[in-house]
Amino acid sequence: MKHIIGAFALCLTLLSVPAWSQGPIEQRMTNLPTVHIHILDGTEVTSKTTYKWASMEIVDDDGEVSFDSVQIRGRGNSTWNMKKKPYRLKFPKKQRLLGPERANAKSWTLLANAGDKTMMRNALASDLGELLGLTFNPGARFVDLTMNGTYRGTYQISDQVNVNRLRVNITEQKYRVTNPQANVSGGYLMEVGTDGGEVFRTSRGVRIRVYDPEDSIGTLQRNYIRNYVQTFEDALFGKDFADVKKGWKQYVDTVSLVNLYLANEIAANADGFYSTYFYKEKDDPLFYWGPLWDFDIAFNNCGRLGDVTESLMIDRGFGDDLMKRWLHQMWKTPWFARYVIRRYEEVYNDGLDAKMLAHIDYYEDLLRQSAQKNYQVWGISTRADEEIVLFSTYKEYVDYVREFVPKHNAWLLQKFRTMEPQEPTKPFEVDTNYVYKFYNKGVPTSIIGVNGENAAVGLYASVSENEEQQWEIIPFRDYLLLKNRRTGLMLTDTESKTQLEQRYFVATSKRQLWEMVPQSNGYYNLKNVASGRIVNNSNGRSTDGNPILVLDSSDRDATSENRLWRIVKDGDKWKPVDVGIHSAEAEVDYALTYNRNTQRVRFLAADVSELTFQADIHDLHGRLMARFAAREGYDASVLPAGTYVVSWHFAGRRHSGKFIKH
Repeated sequence: MKHIIGAFALCLTLLSVPAWSQGPIEQRMTNLPTVHIHILDGTEVTSKTTYKWASMEIVDDDGEVSFDSVQIRGRGNSTWNMKKKPYRLKFPKKQRLLGPERANAKSWTLLANAGDKTMMRNALASDLGELLGLTFNPGARFVDLTMNGTYRGTYQISDQVNVNRLRVNITEQKYRVTNPQANVSGGYLMEVGTDGGEVFRTSRGVRIRVYDPEDSIGTLQRNYIRNYVQTFEDALFGKDFADVKKGWKQYVDTVSLVNLYLANEIAANADGFYSTYFYKEKDDPLFYWGPLWDFDIAFNNCGRLGDVTESLMIDRGFGDDLMKRWLHQMWKTPWFARYVIRRYEEVYNDGLDAKMLAHIDYYEDLLRQSAQKNYQVWGISTRADEEIVLFSTYKEYVDYVREFVPKHNAWLLQKFRTMEPQEPTKPFEVDTNYVYKFYNKGVPTSIIGVNGENAAVGLYASVSENEEQQWEIIPFRDYLLLKNRRTGLMLTDTESKTQLEQRYFVATSKRQLWEMVPQSNGYYNLKNVASGRIVNNSNGRSTDGNPILVLDSSDRDATSENRLWRIVKDGDKWKPVDVGIHSAEAEVDYALTYNRNTQRVRFLAADVSELTFQADIHDLHGRLMARFAAREGYDASVLPAGTYVVSWHFAGRRHSGKFIKH
């Protein structure tokens, strides 16, 4: 399994420590590190704005590390009102609390995860952000916490969202700018949502908070970023909004936007579009989206919404007058909708379920001991916030998330596909200089291929430069022949069978002739000329070798994903695929001959078994008349009198010759 971001896998000896000891306790409580905080005046932290002075110790595998002159205050919005409180830490010097590969910073958070009985939802969301490729994802180091000698439960040390080389890596504006000639184009860290600090509203009422620069922001900086956000919003709702050059696309980094959007939908984060971070770098025209934050009511854990297994957060989540106002307009943009759908299909087919479930397993194992001690204090079957369901064991809460993930992911796949904008597909035009692959819409990473010369045609996971999955599309008699690059055989709809086969070319057979029937959004049906049947991926399965069938045409041709194919160029058909083979072929001496008496075309060589290629015979109008295996030759007596061109591909090059039949 890949490394889980920000988590520390610790296998340590459990020390016996009284849960409610008074005074400093520089000992381990479970397999997790233990953090001991001692408030200087011995009182509780009661304010989200006023810091208290404290000392702090972390006891872990490496022993004990002490910190003096630490400041601590409360943090959070609704979470601050819970009994188990979250905190903000500030150190006099920069610290690496999450290890050498993470941020070196003064500000850190202690998340209580009080409303999440698994205590892993925020960490799981960060892992999801990494899986999707977001630039910065807050870390997660789980610890046991004591304060003033009293055990407080399981906590999560995490990054504070701020400007930092290993957090939001943008130019920091440390001073108020007063020079009108100064460059104030960045950096800016902002949030769509929360009140407080430097806040402005767009003309459509969307609330924006500027996090950085905050204390030092001046009129020039404030006016610049407000106007730039407004320019983006005006383009988003303007008459040319869908135009890739004139519309809103010119102001956003599409990759981070789509990945952040998908993270919130995959996690079913009710707060994802109520509070959304984004930022702008100096001298960069684009807004970038992230980091992810605040997922404690995600993964089906929001009582106000109820079960969201089959729900989109763009529909049911909070923030109708915030990020959702922008997203609904974005979804009206065809290129954005297609990007979201294609990206989700890519992530889903790359093992999304398995990867997420592996992370859940990891955290369950990591937190099991600490969770048991935590819920001796806070009560495992007591509702702390908006939990939809209450259980009596920690495992039941984890299983609840474990069951939700694959169900919701599968539903999203089908839901997104129904949201794909419908646009007509252009009639197919073949470029005979290239070979092609046929991708199935229902299984987007799989294609039509073969497995050996005599094997039936099946669906296979796409492999780069695999000749068995590449097809030459050859115009013939107003229709198309589909020739497998490896075998040289033709895709054939046999009269007696429903499964496609590959066979030697027969000039008179209409069962080797095909039409590419345009449907919508760049997809086609492959329709056989003789039978009128449609190529279909049997039962929509993705297993390698799954049969490719031909079924009677019906009104499902345009809607069944098993019948829809994307036709993609896969390289120059004359380009060598295996240099080693071609080098060996170059040593073979052979010659093309035509015997006028026997009317036979054949290749001569010391060992004809070395001639593994197929040869094509065209008339002078370019029409394909025949195809034969070089080692077998061809009886040209069936051809009318005339001049013919024989062409073949061998030793990495294309070759040709002529013969005249009288």
